[in-house]
Amino acid sequence: MEDVGIGNGSIILDMNENHENGGMLGGADEANPLMRVQEQMGGMFIAWGGEEGEFTGTPLVESFDEYYAEYAAIRQRVGVLHLPQKAVVKVKGSDASDFLHRMITNDVNGLKVGESNHALLLNLKGRIDVDMIVLKVSDDAIWVEMDQHNVGQFITSLEKMVFVEDVVFEDCSGELDHVALHGPASVKLVEKLGSDLSGIEEWANREIEICGTKCVVYRRDDAGSLGLHVFLPRRELAMIYGEMVRASGWEAGAEVDAEWAEKRREGLRGRPIGWMAYNTARIEAGTPIWMIDYATDSLPAETGILDEVVSFTKGCYLGQEIVARMHSRGHPKRVLVGVKFETEKIAVAGSGVIVEKDGKEDVVGGLTSSTASPLLGGKSIGLAVMKWGKHRKGVKVKVAAEDVVVDGEVGKLGVM
Repeated sequence: MEDVGIGNGSIILDMNENHENGGMLGGADEANPLMRVQEQMGGMFIAWGGEEGEFTGTPLVESFDEYYAEYAAIRQRVGVLHLPQKAVVKVKGSDASDFLHRMITNDVNGLKVGESNHALLLNLKGRIDVDMIVLKVSDDAIWVEMDQHNVGQFITSLEKMVFVEDVVFEDCSGELDHVALHGPASVKLVEKLGSDLSGIEEWANREIEICGTKCVVYRRDDAGSLGLHVFLPRRELAMIYGEMVRASGWEAGAEVDAEWAEKRREGLRGRPIGWMAYNTARIEAGTPIWMIDYATDSLPAETGILDEVVSFTKGCYLGQEIVARMHSRGHPKRVLVGVKFETEKIAVAGSGVIVEKDGKEDVVGGLTSSTASPLLGGKSIGLAVMKWGKHRKGVKVKVAAEDVVVDGEVGKLGVM
């Protein structure tokens, strides 16, 4: 038995215990080493990256059966979100920075130690192969975060391009885990656990200590609140995750009484959160997600975040000619935009987006993400890939929602 120390009455993790979802999740312990304790915390799971219709991907907590409280923590306090689908590749060597700079879409040589950015690895047709966050951790070490399913392709593609450069790729998938803290009290939570992050700016990264363990953190406000993304050693994951949850103010199985209420008022009033609450918050913030809102058939100009992921002042990189030509001479055939609906009925992601003209209906796009927005009183919002010309603000559209078709309007990404 292993005590993971969450709350005053610690949750006990029995390493011999069977999963509630056991038969459906082959290799669940390897894919999500926290799954058993998250089950005991009330976690309900979805699969990330599994085959369609099969629960074979990485198990993520969808929610701890307290969706509205989890969303509120992101907006008002702090939510602790484990992201087991994320992986890190360390790019090391005296030529690491210059080599990576020549391969990907964003500026690497211009990064100072402690700075980060969002970048893409393209193929020769200019389409996206890998989406990544690049962190300059030291003078000769760069950490690249990506979806775990892209690690093999990233390393294989770039190793083919190495000739005499001093560059080494290290897959840290089994060594590092990612826990994100979303909410205005995120910095305070880290401070309670041992490190001062006051004044950290978006896209900055720092080496810190949490519970005496060395970690790396970068800031990205992808859910529309202050966001801290922490890389920590897998061997310390259960302990640190437990301490984060405890320090946030959440207690497993706590009796709701006057003493509990007083402690909540004096504490951070945070909690563990699942993907469902985060997904709502990031759609409100207008943050598209790789392999959901744009994918391997997408060009950088179609992502809706071109200026975030591409530097137009750096030198050449794989696929650069196509990106530059489109930027200077034209526009993509489609682009990601935001859509708002005047209803609480949630538009169905994957549905076609229809424009009606002269009594005829024309499918001009597809809805990639959708949610009910608490910021808009529960009205439905989404992200959609739209044909160029139909992507402009104010275009009226129709989309399927449950058992009806609802009216919407094109706008910017997000509502914040």
